[in-house]
Amino acid sequence: MTAAQVQQSSKFSPPAYQNDSGAIAPTKKREEEEEEEEEIDYSVTDKLIEDRDYYDNASAAAPIVSKDGNFEFSLMDTIKRPDVLCPSVMFESCIFARSNRALLRTPEEDPANVGESWGDYINCTSIGYSLMAAFTYSIGNIVWRTRRRNTIRRRYQIEGNCFKDCAATTFCSPCALAQEDHEIKAREQEIYASDFKQGQQQLAFENMV
Repeated sequence: MTAAQVQQSSKFSPPAYQNDSGAIAPTKKREEEEEEEEEIDYSVTDKLIEDRDYYDNASAAAPIVSKDGNFEFSLMDTIKRPDVLCPSVMFESCIFARSNRALLRTPEEDPANVGESWGDYINCTSIGYSLMAAFTYSIGNIVWRTRRRNTIRRRYQIEGNCFKDCAATTFCSPCALAQEDHEIKAREQEIYASDFKQGQQQLAFENMV
């Protein structure tokens, strides 16, 4: 190669992706694009889990519920917990209405918020429960409570049968109501915390793909 050719070739800049060592090096533009992508990913993640502190607290506060097919509290255990039993003795229709409200909540609704309003205690359910007790001498309430207890067991996969449900609601009505109310609150809080975590993970995954 002549001196003129060498001088002419030196006027051209080297290839954009080649350096002295022969390795492929990204251009400045490419580096800026990668940095921008990383910033977008982080911003999306922060936005999706902006309430992560709430979730952490909810997970920590989620009650430990037995998975052996039994109620967390037995009927006799409720007697040892006046804070659980007394409301069911003094305000049976209201506690029944509140627990029923928690049982029928929407998936997006936090069960911890159920019971903060008077409307969760005094509504058509509590009024109907009281009227049924007056006009049917509580026979209608036993039927209603038995059917609901059966629904609770099937929803949470708790062992039992209709005969035991009827016996509990007939002969141990306040204890059975306190047991059901506690179980619904514990199980629904656990379900809500689990659904919340799965939903956040799914949203984060979809936005990062």
